[in-house]
Amino acid sequence: MKRKLAFVFSLLILFSCNEDLLTSSEELEVAKTNENYSDLDNSRARKKFIDADITINPSGDQTGSSDADAIETALNSIPAGGTILLESGKFYLSREIFVPGNSGTLIGRGKSETEIIGVGNEGTPFIGNFFFAFINPSGPLTISNLSLSLPEGFVTFNDNLFGFIITVLNEEGSDTHFDELILKGTDAAPNLDPIFGSQPNNSIIVRGNFNSFPLFTSGGNHTVSNSEFSEVAFQATIFEGFKDANIEIYNNSFTEIKQTIYRFMSGSTVSITDNTLQTNSFGGIVITQEGNFIAGEPNNVVIRGNTVRTSGFMPIEIGWVPEGSANFSLLIEKNKLTNEGSDPFNIYSNFSGIAIFNGNNDAIVRNNILRGGAEFGIIQESNSGTFSGNNLQGFSPLITDYGFFGNSNTIIGNGNSSVLDLGIDNITTGMTKVDGVSIGERMKEALAKRKEILDAINK
Repeated sequence: MKRKLAFVFSLLILFSCNEDLLTSSEELEVAKTNENYSDLDNSRARKKFIDADITINPSGDQTGSSDADAIETALNSIPAGGTILLESGKFYLSREIFVPGNSGTLIGRGKSETEIIGVGNEGTPFIGNFFFAFINPSGPLTISNLSLSLPEGFVTFNDNLFGFIITVLNEEGSDTHFDELILKGTDAAPNLDPIFGSQPNNSIIVRGNFNSFPLFTSGGNHTVSNSEFSEVAFQATIFEGFKDANIEIYNNSFTEIKQTIYRFMSGSTVSITDNTLQTNSFGGIVITQEGNFIAGEPNNVVIRGNTVRTSGFMPIEIGWVPEGSANFSLLIEKNKLTNEGSDPFNIYSNFSGIAIFNGNNDAIVRNNILRGGAEFGIIQESNSGTFSGNNLQGFSPLITDYGFFGNSNTIIGNGNSSVLDLGIDNITTGMTKVDGVSIGERMKEALAKRKEILDAINK
């Protein structure tokens, strides 16, 4: 009985200390010397303990000036690789935080505990294009365990906020990691075209060095994980301009967005796994060179285990690659894809569940489930792909399940699949062939229209 009471008493002492913060590793080690200190206590204490170089508490200043000044000063003064802890509570930002050259970790107490809220109204709009702009970080950058949000009625000096976070890398590149975040937008500025729908325009942008376009140099390891994105006008994530990089996007949820996009890269690996997306108007998951010639080696792409529901265009889009350009070696498997309803902005009809446009040969597309309805289930314009085990039995095509315009592909049907084969030397098994004409030009016109819209937005 005495031992149980001592154990309870030690926990009360330990966690009354931790209720604020174990402020040093020494305090943590002292706590552990208590004879009743258990592995469970150690886990709880370490969750409370963060070895931060700088700790910032919310100021309570809802004008957004005090918190912006404190966070920007900290980010620009920590040693390279240092850590800034944002304590629980609400932080307010009235302007963009600009960080040239520095790097480190910005961490909160949890994505439901540490909130960063934009401040802007008609009288005093938010100043800047982003919450955070990291330019040429000197080393790895990590942002985790916090939320970024825009309140109803948010106003910025430039119509819509352009994004929450942008990181522009130097020639060598550096690692970026975004984990356990909530990124929540709000309604678009009322004077904008209805296509915007919400803001920010984008959420997280990581951009390599474009100085030697179309040859890129920025590498690094990049991750987005365990995060929640909602109400983004266009792209929730943009990763672009890489060579020999590794990009992993996993265990995230995306709602009320138009797409996530990964483009302009060579010799890189992109892995998009186990995400849930609800998108409209554009391709949901997009891998593309946007029709540009990009010098360098092919890229390896894995798209696996995602659930994507799309209204308008398609859940997965692999963009056209010019001859000789760094293309995409594809494995697309075990995804559940649904084309549902019409595009709310009337930009595109539902084209397909998956589309692989010209120049991306040797794709493997297998064991995906397609539901809903579109003109095609799967479109293949490239050559030498293998398509097997895909379940389209609950899919309602306006034209046919498969549309093949490339050559030397192998397609193994599942059930009563139908195919429009306008290529050469394609092998089809267990499928019904249908007659028709190519809609390739229509698809290219739609892609060009999308590019025109995005170019206008991104100026």
